[in-house]
This record gives sequence, C-alpha cells and structure tokens, in this order.
Amino acid sequence: MSVFNSQLFELTQDGKHKISPVVLSEWGPIVDVAISIPNDLAEIYKKQGTPIPAPKAGLALIDTGAKKSAIVEELIVDLGVKPIGNSI
Repeated sequence: MSVFNSQLFELTQDGKHKISPVVLSEWGPIVDVAISIPNDLAEIYKKQGTPIPAPKAGLALIDTGAKKSAIVEELIVDLGVKPIGNSI
C-alpha cells in the first residue's frame, strides 16, 4: 500500500477504511485499478506454459494535465515485466 494511506483514507466507525472526502479537493480524482501484464505478453506466457502473474490492485490518480503515465517500479518488478524506458 501507498505511503500516502494516512492522507487518503479515514477510519469508519466499524473499523474499516474509506477514501476521505477531502481527497478530491486536495489530490484530484482517484480510482481503483488493477495493473496486469500486457495482453501480448500474457499470450506468450500461455504458449510457453509460464504462469501469468495475478494483477496488482491499487489506487490511481487521474491527472488530466499529465503527458505521461507512471506506476511504481515495484509493481513492474512484481509482475516480472521489463520496463522499456524510464525518466525522472
């Protein structure tokens, strides 16, 4: 889970977590996502008999002004995908 959990979530009365209502105004729109390997790679894995890694669930920020998409490198490593480029 993200290091921002304390800023994104609040505790409900029943002890569960929910996204804080201030997230939209302070961070922007956030949605649930599942990151998986590309379909073409999954097809290659199937043909080779290689197990397909399970998708990784998490939250994503919708940034309408962004020119690039990015995910945490740890997710790529966990999925066994080699990045084709990176920038800082």
